[in-house]
Amino acid sequence: MDISQTLAPTSDQLDAVDLLGGPRTFTIAGVKAGNEEQPVQIALAEFPRVWRPGKSMRRVMAAAWGVDATQWIGERVTLFCDPSVKFGGAEVGGTRISHLSGLSKPLSVPLLVTRGKSAVFRVQPLKDDPPSPNSADVAACSDRAALAAMWRTSGPDLRAVIEARVAALDADAAADAQAVGMPGIVALLDVTKTGMVFEPDCVTAFRPPKTCPGSTNGFLMLPAGAPAIDVAKCGACGVLVPIRTGREYSQPAQMLKIHAPGSELVPPCEQHAWDDLVLDNERAVCRCERDGGRDGA
Repeated sequence: MDISQTLAPTSDQLDAVDLLGGPRTFTIAGVKAGNEEQPVQIALAEFPRVWRPGKSMRRVMAAAWGVDATQWIGERVTLFCDPSVKFGGAEVGGTRISHLSGLSKPLSVPLLVTRGKSAVFRVQPLKDDPPSPNSADVAACSDRAALAAMWRTSGPDLRAVIEARVAALDADAAADAQAVGMPGIVALLDVTKTGMVFEPDCVTAFRPPKTCPGSTNGFLMLPAGAPAIDVAKCGACGVLVPIRTGREYSQPAQMLKIHAPGSELVPPCEQHAWDDLVLDNERAVCRCERDGGRDGA
């Protein structure tokens, strides 16, 4: 049992105790001003809370990446819990940097340790930086979660390209829904604001199913027209399928083996998709059609 989640402090920022399990590497997703005590807030792509580095660690990053913090976005940093960090004369532990991206060799930065006493702080290069995404990567990507991750670590120009790609995917999804008779407009959450995409059940229900609806409905079996007694025809898609023993309304029943839909899969009902199919004159139809248009829900 991994108890790391139970160790998280009640805090709105990354704390040294979040690193008790060992060093962690993060991608800087954003930098903004904080308050007088903690003037810099850094958003991390891989962590839900901001990191508010102390003055010493800010000096280290400035030495490595420059004082324009907007240029830090997309860089990576490895943080660890240093138990020797003191506050008020007592060792309380603190967050320290061990590695930074963008370095060709180790970096040494003189830092003030105590009043009148300084020491050299060394940072190692962070190797194996992942390649930054480009426009071609965005155009080839249809995974909205991956696009959201790209957006969080990209600059303004590439973010505009990502937003256009998400809009195109949304338009394609709406066109697909309209093509199968879906009324209304497909609404998808804005990935640029939430980092998440939600597809309503009313959209996904009308996509061709991976498993034929005749696989789980014993009432959709038709005679195979062959002497074999262990094969039947699927009334939903027309393919010949072996028979299995399943359960219908908690009772043992003969059913078709689980199978992918054939090319003759019946079209979806505009109200119920393929959720309520029944046989009518050896043809699978939605129950509401068989019952003369009454709602079969």
